[in-house]
Amino acid sequence: LARWQQLVCNDDLATMLGPILSSIFDGAAPDDCQALLPLLADLSAGCWPRAALGDFAVDWQGLAESAMAILRIAVGSCVSEGNEDSSTEVADAEAAFAVWGRFAVTVQEGTQAAAATLDNMLEEDDDSGRIRPEKRSRMREEKNWRASPEQIAQCEALPQLFVGFSAVLLEMMKMPLDPIDIEALRVLWKLRAAAEAALGAWARLLGKTQNWMEIAFAPLQQVCLVVSALGEDDFLGDEVWRDVEVALWLSACLARSARSEDNAAQAPASAVLELQIAMDLAPEPWKTWVCAAASSLAGSAVGDLCTRLIVWMLERPPSASFAPEYMELTELPYAESLAQLCSQLPAGSAHIALGERLATLAFAERPSVAMHEQTVKAQSFMLRAMRHAMGGDAALLCNGLSQGVLPPLCKAVEAEAQSASHESEPQWFATRILFATLQAALPPVESPSMDPLHPALVLWKEHWSYVEAALMQWPQSPETEQPAVAAIEAITAAAQALPLCLPDVVSLLARSAAKHEMPDLELNALRAVSNGVRCPPMNAGQSADVVAGAISSAVEAELAQQGELLESPSTLAAFFQLLSDAVRPSPLGTAGVGPCADHLRPKMLERCALMGRCLALVPLGLQDCTSESATASMLRFMGNLVGNEEKLPKNAPHRAFLVAMLPELCASLCHALATLQHLTALDEGLVAAAELLLRLANALPEELPAALSAGIGQSHVSAWSGGQLQKDIGN
Repeated sequence: LARWQQLVCNDDLATMLGPILSSIFDGAAPDDCQALLPLLADLSAGCWPRAALGDFAVDWQGLAESAMAILRIAVGSCVSEGNEDSSTEVADAEAAFAVWGRFAVTVQEGTQAAAATLDNMLEEDDDSGRIRPEKRSRMREEKNWRASPEQIAQCEALPQLFVGFSAVLLEMMKMPLDPIDIEALRVLWKLRAAAEAALGAWARLLGKTQNWMEIAFAPLQQVCLVVSALGEDDFLGDEVWRDVEVALWLSACLARSARSEDNAAQAPASAVLELQIAMDLAPEPWKTWVCAAASSLAGSAVGDLCTRLIVWMLERPPSASFAPEYMELTELPYAESLAQLCSQLPAGSAHIALGERLATLAFAERPSVAMHEQTVKAQSFMLRAMRHAMGGDAALLCNGLSQGVLPPLCKAVEAEAQSASHESEPQWFATRILFATLQAALPPVESPSMDPLHPALVLWKEHWSYVEAALMQWPQSPETEQPAVAAIEAITAAAQALPLCLPDVVSLLARSAAKHEMPDLELNALRAVSNGVRCPPMNAGQSADVVAGAISSAVEAELAQQGELLESPSTLAAFFQLLSDAVRPSPLGTAGVGPCADHLRPKMLERCALMGRCLALVPLGLQDCTSESATASMLRFMGNLVGNEEKLPKNAPHRAFLVAMLPELCASLCHALATLQHLTALDEGLVAAAELLLRLANALPEELPAALSAGIGQSHVSAWSGGQLQKDIGN
C-alpha cells in the first residue's frame, strides 16, 4: 500500500493505510527497528512527504516521530558499549538516515513511477479487454506527484521536520564519551557520512527558503554565544566541547551543500574566526576535534573570507594534532576544504607564499602511524590547492615542482620499486604521490593546451619513464592494483589536458592491455580517453587514426586469449564497452557527437576482419551470461555496430559480415531473452536488446525476418510469444 502511487484513489488509500500504520508503529518494540526500515523507506518515497504537504491524509507527524525513534535506536545500537562487531547495526543506521534523505529528495523531485504496470488493476477497458490508450496516458500523468516550489516555500511542516531531524543528529552524532577510542570514532565517522548525505538533501530542498539560515545554523549560533560569554579563565567541560564539535560538524554539512555566492553564505564559515581563540585554548583531544570540524566548515566560505580562512587552516594542520594516528579521520576533509577555499582565490594572480606553504604541508615527512588509506588522496587535494594558489602560472608551478619536489620524490619512488618485488602487498605510497603531483601540474581540463613547449608537457616527458614502468614493469598490488590505478588515472587526465600526449597515452594503454591477462583498467581507460578526445583542438582524422590503432591492438591481444576473456565477466564487459563506444554513431539528426567527431567509427568499421571476429564472440559470450553489465555491453556493441541508418547501404564495409552472421546473432539474442533472468527487468540490458532489434529492422529489412524467425524457433519460446515479437518489430 505504501508503494501505491496512483493519485486518483488518494482518499481510499489513506483510509486503508492510516489505521494500519498506526497499529504497526504504536505496537512496535525496539527490536522491530530492522523490520520497519523497509516500510519507512517506501513511505518516505511517496505517502509521507505527500502528507506533510497536505496532499495525503495520513498522520505525517506520527510517522516523523516513528522515524526519529527508529533512527535513535539504530544509531544507539552502533555506539553502545561492548558492541565489538557493529557492521549490521551500522547498515541499519545508514538505512535510517537514508529514509530522511529520501523524504527530502521526494519532496523536491517528486515520486517515481512504480516499476510494475497497473494495467491489470484497472477495471475500465474496451471491448477487447485492453486499456484504452487515452485512459493509459491519463493514468501515467496521474501516477506521479511533485510539489511545486510555491508549496515547498509555504509548507510549515518541512521546517518542523528538519528541526526534529537535526535535533536527533545533535544528540546522537556527538563525539564518544572517550574521544580517543579510535574504533568508536571510526564507527561515528561512518554514521556521519550517512547523515551528511541526508543533510545534503535537506539543504538542497530548503536552502533557498526564507528562514533557512535561521533554522539551519541556530545550533552554531547558540554555541558561539555560550563560548563568547566565557572568560579566558573559565573552564569548559567535555560536554560543552562535545556540543561545540557536533554543532560545527552539522553546520559544515549544511553549509557545503547549500553553498552559494550570496553574502549570507559566508555567515556560517565566519563562525570559525569567531571561535578561534576558544578553540586554540581547548585542551587535547578536544582541540584536534573542534579544529577538524571547524576546518570542514571553513571550506564552505566564498568571497573575501576565503583568504583569511586559508591562513587560519594552514596554521592548524592535522599533523599538529595530539596524536598522528588520528589523521586517518581528519586529513582528507581538511585537504578537501583547503582545495575548495584555494579555488576561490582570484585567478591570474599567484599567491607564492601560500603555494610554498601548501607544498611544504603536502610533502612533509610523517611517521608510519600517520599513513592511512586516504593519505594519497589527501595529498592530491593539497596539490590541487597549491595549483589554485599559483593562480594558473604554469611555468612557476612546474619550475617549483621540478626543482624542489620531484627530485627527492623520484628517489623515493625508485627505492619503493626496488623493494616492491620482495613485498606481498606493496603500498606504492611515493609512486602514487608522484603521479598525483604530475596530475596537479596539468592545465585545467576546460582549457587544454596544444603548446608543444608547455611546462607541464615538458615535465611529463621528463618523468614518462615512471609511468611506463608502473604499467609495464613494476609488480602490482593484488588488493589495490597499485601503482597501475594511479598511473592510469594520471595519464587519462593528461590526455585531456595536454592533447599532444594522446599518441603516447593510447599506445601505452594498448601495450599494457596486451601484457595483462585481465586488463579491465586499461580497457576502461582506453574507452575514457577515446571518448574524451576534443576535436578541435585536435585534428579529428589524425586523432581517430591514432585511437583506432591503439584500440585494435588491444582488441587483437584480447581475442588471442579468448578463453580467459570469456571467463572474466568484468573484462568481457570492459572489452565490449570499449568496442561499443568506438563504433557509436551520432544520434539521428545530429553530427559530430560520436568519438573523434564521428571519425573513429569509420576507422573501426574499415577493419572488417577484426570487427567480424568481435561480432563472432558475442554468441559465445551471451550464452548463459550471468553479468548484467557484460550482457548490456555486448548488446549495445551490436546495436552501435548496426548503426541508426534507415537502411544499410550495399557498400557499407560491415554489411557483409553482419548479414552472414545475422541468423546466429538472432538465435543467441532470442536465447538470451528467453533464459537470462536479468533481461526480464526494464533496465539497460533489455533496452539495449530492443534497440538492437529495431536497428536491425531498419538496416536490414529484407534479411531480418527469416533470421529472427529461425532464432525464435531455436530458443523454444511459445508460438504466440514469438509471433508477438515479430509483429511488434514489423510494425
